[in-house]
Amino acid sequence: MSPDQTRVAADFLEFGNDRFNGKQFLGVFDLRTNRLTKVLPSQVLGNYYYPSWTSNGTLLVSFACRCDSVSMVWEVDTNGVFLRKLVGRESFDILMSAESPPPAPVTPMVVDIHPQPASEEVNIRVQHIGRSVVEVFLHDILGRQIDASCIGSPMAGGDDAVVSFRVGALPPGPYLIVIRTAGQAPLVRPFLVMR
Repeated sequence: MSPDQTRVAADFLEFGNDRFNGKQFLGVFDLRTNRLTKVLPSQVLGNYYYPSWTSNGTLLVSFACRCDSVSMVWEVDTNGVFLRKLVGRESFDILMSAESPPPAPVTPMVVDIHPQPASEEVNIRVQHIGRSVVEVFLHDILGRQIDASCIGSPMAGGDDAVVSFRVGALPPGPYLIVIRTAGQAPLVRPFLVMR
């Protein structure tokens, strides 16, 4: 379970396969949207992914192969982006297969936060060139999530989307907007709540 209790990382079976002749993949299931995202490619059963969450929301993944007892540990983000190898003699590239092509390049988002500072409501305008779901989070200065919103359908190139958060009940002070999309490091933008 993720630190914010909203996502579960586990091994999942490929559709149509069973425990005797199938394949499995590491996925993250979002309890808010009931959406399953494949994080690491499919492997023949008998190879196992053992994920655990870090405090910053990435996954530490141990990979064990029964046939030759190879063991590795990587840090990956929940969109399957390889961050670093911590343990092991095999590289992450060995896991990539023809059925899991590398993700298409993602272009940057343009973000505008207004009003700045905010007193009752803060509006976040996101212009995302590409086709990907965008998640927008409101955090306090200690990194605790206060609210979240998802731009649920892929945005066509050049489209703008506006997410609004009510901040009138929040104590005055600094807050953070965190914006996440597949294949891209999260964008973090500060803003102030004032009365």
